This record gives sequence, C-alpha cells and structure tokens, in this order.
Amino acid sequence: MKTVRGWQARSALLHRDWRTLVDTIDSMPAEERNEGEWRYWWAKAQQQLGNGAAALPVLQTLATERSYHGFLAADALQLKYSLKNRPITATDAELTELQQRTPALLRAGELRQAQLIYDARREWTFGTRDLTPRDLERAALLAHRWNWNDRAILTAGKSGHLDDLELRFPVLHAQEVMRVTAPLQLDPAWVMGVMRQESALSPMYVHRPARSV
Repeated sequence: MKTVRGWQARSALLHRDWRTLVDTIDSMPAEERNEGEWRYWWAKAQQQLGNGAAALPVLQTLATERSYHGFLAADALQLKYSLKNRPITATDAELTELQQRTPALLRAGELRQAQLIYDARREWTFGTRDLTPRDLERAALLAHRWNWNDRAILTAGKSGHLDDLELRFPVLHAQEVMRVTAPLQLDPAWVMGVMRQESALSPMYVHRPARSV
C-alpha cells in the first residue's frame, strides 16, 4: 500500500493536481506522511493552493534537517543549509586501547601500510564485526586518522554516527578533479559526489599477485 500511495502522489505531482496531492498525502499513515519527501510536497502543494500560512511552519521545520528535502525547504525559504556537524571524538588513549583490545585493527593498519590492501580489508572487517556502536565510532576515527577514507566512511555508517561530516565527506583530490573536469565543463562537486557515492573514495589498487602453492 505504501508503494501505491507513493505512486498516486507522484502521479498527482506529475499532473500538477495539487488538491489530489494534498489529499493523497493526508491519507498516508503518519510514518509515511512524516517522511521528508511528503512533508515538502505537501507544503509546496499548499502554497500552490494559496495556503501559504499552512505551508510555512512545515517548511521551516524541514529546513532544520540535513536531508535532500530539508535542503530544498531551505532553498525555498532562502535559508542556509542546516548541516549539524558533530565530529566523532576520542582520546589517543582510547584509540590505543581499542587497538590493543582488537588486534585485528592494528594488523589491518600494518597491512595497509604494506599495500596489502585486500588482506587489510579482511582484517578490518574481522576486527569490527562485533564492536559496539561506540567502538565502531572510535574505529572510524582511527581509520580517518590513517587516511583510510573508505573504511572510515563505512565504519562510521555502521556505527550509526552520521553527523561527522568531515570524516564522512572528505574533500580529496580536488586539484586533480578540477584539472580533469574543467575542459569537459563538468561540475567538480558533482564528480566528487559520484566518487564518494560509488566507492566511498576508495583508491584503486593493482591486483595482488597470486600466491605460490
């Protein structure tokens, strides 16, 4: 039913049938109706129907959220985006203790330094499989300090801590990206976004030679 209601709302939006769009969204269960997408389009439909007073508080609340539709709401109100950056914190002692308690992380770091990336990833996966959310945060920070960005991004996501924006969305290879995108007239921010989405900024490595038997 959720999919059917969603498509009914999208059909109304496609045809600019604002009254039907409002009615369809209003008919959704609270959990679905409160999703950012439908809160945004409910407010925009109300504006089209001349009910700006009803739309304004919805857009104002949505604009405080760090999400696609939150950013659209901020654009509509000409507000700055609400990024809500909250860095992961841990002392050096805490990071050392984590490695001592979870030697696989220490091994992963050493293997990465030796460019044995496939073995390093296996050790990292093994070492983080049973960690608590707080320890996963510390592990993500550890990988970030090692400039192991893909492990930092993925581990932070696994921890549930999604508000450390510098760790989760590092700006890397900016000069190289701008050099390549300029003659192609591509937006470098778009290219960097694709890099982040598709590989979590994981560098390419040559295939490891087969081991002799």
